[in-house]
Amino acid sequence: MEISDELPYNDYFEYFGPQYRLHIDPSQAPNDNSDEYLWKIQEGVLEHLRNLPSVPSVQMQPIPQDAFNQEELERMAEDNADPEKRLPSTVTDKIVEDAGEFYDGENAGEDRRNEQSYKRAADDEKTQNGTSTSHAGGDVDMDADRDQSKKPRLD
Repeated sequence: MEISDELPYNDYFEYFGPQYRLHIDPSQAPNDNSDEYLWKIQEGVLEHLRNLPSVPSVQMQPIPQDAFNQEELERMAEDNADPEKRLPSTVTDKIVEDAGEFYDGENAGEDRRNEQSYKRAADDEKTQNGTSTSHAGGDVDMDADRDQSKKPRLD
């Protein structure tokens, strides 16, 4: 497969001048670097490198797995965190919450709470109508509620 000689315009287009072709013709200039001259230069460079003082080396050793335990450090940061401040996002991103549960978290939004009333519907109607009887301490008189529930209603 032959590659075309035409070049599309790009940032390096000027480097291919003056012909502006992909394949550059080899020049007819003679190579004045003889093999003997190049060999002498190579020998001189290697001799200079041989005379340089050596650099002390350090042996490579494997790092033990327990030397740096990232998970343990994250758990410690979560446990030692100030409850009055928000946890960093690196910690909160790893906290898993069950989608079926309600949590009072800082990301819940709208200050949602898991509030559930255990009152019976009849008790709710009484407190709304103001008919609930209570003692001075604020406790509901359960006997009064039972007596009222035995009476037939005339609705």
